[in-house]
Amino acid sequence: MKRTLMILAPACLIAACAVSPASNGGPLNTTITLVPAASTAVGANTTLRYDAVNDSRCPPDVQCVQAGEISYQFTLLGAAGDETFALTRKKPSFDAAKHAGVRVALSDAADPPRVAASAPVPAHPVTVTITKK
Repeated sequence: MKRTLMILAPACLIAACAVSPASNGGPLNTTITLVPAASTAVGANTTLRYDAVNDSRCPPDVQCVQAGEISYQFTLLGAAGDETFALTRKKPSFDAAKHAGVRVALSDAADPPRVAASAPVPAHPVTVTITKK
């Protein structure tokens, strides 16, 4: 038992010290799906938080004058300061000013289906690609 622990201890230590590029500040290129209030690390001191969704699209059971759009709100949090931004199909990417090299872009995945006017607004998941140079 003691010998097994002596063999496993260094392996566990090496595994514990291993870090992904996102956590050590290195390059990052990842696609992730988030739900509102979820967050993910973008670097050693930066986090992307998916704050909310605003869905003004016309429900399928209503006739509208304007089509509306779906807008996803995010905040980049970090030592350099916070940056709040929104992504839509018309503005599908954001290049951070305070967090140099970070870009967040909507994936090519289809928007979630529109819901009936009387239905509660669902918590729309969103898929984004995060790049960091």
